[in-house]
Amino acid sequence: WYEIETEATQPPPTELAPMSTPIGRRERVTVAVENPTRDEASIRAEVDNQRNFTVEPATAVLAPYSRSEVVITYTPSAVGTSEFGVVRITSDRIGEWEFHVQGSGTPPVALADPVLLVAPAGLSASTSVPFRNPFPEPLEVVAEVHLEDGDADTASRPAAAAAAASP
Repeated sequence: WYEIETEATQPPPTELAPMSTPIGRRERVTVAVENPTRDEASIRAEVDNQRNFTVEPATAVLAPYSRSEVVITYTPSAVGTSEFGVVRITSDRIGEWEFHVQGSGTPPVALADPVLLVAPAGLSASTSVPFRNPFPEPLEVVAEVHLEDGDADTASRPAAAAAAASP
């Protein structure tokens, strides 16, 4: 018999491919973590840039000799600016993984479907448009409203002008 002494070392940091997504949306990347031991191992995730990056699950227990996926989500807070972060997944039992992440926001995209609001003649109606401000400061939003009632005189005018022209 031979006595073999081994020592495991931490893997070098992993540079993940840059992410890019329209402002107001999110992009996700999945990374794998592995428990090569015969015992359960608890892991926890830490992110140094919590404004732009999150990790799910933040904590987990890995079964012996198992592999699990962790999702890193990028949410841009600026357009055309690279945003960076470091994600560390640590375990007292099996060590640490470090991922260097980067993302950039692109201009927002229009809603896939327009918001439609119908009001019977003489009655009012209301609706809401889902919107989340992705920026760290207040944002002024201008909404465009079109009146379409089949009347050629008002259908092509902006809603405010059409409403002013109505009796």
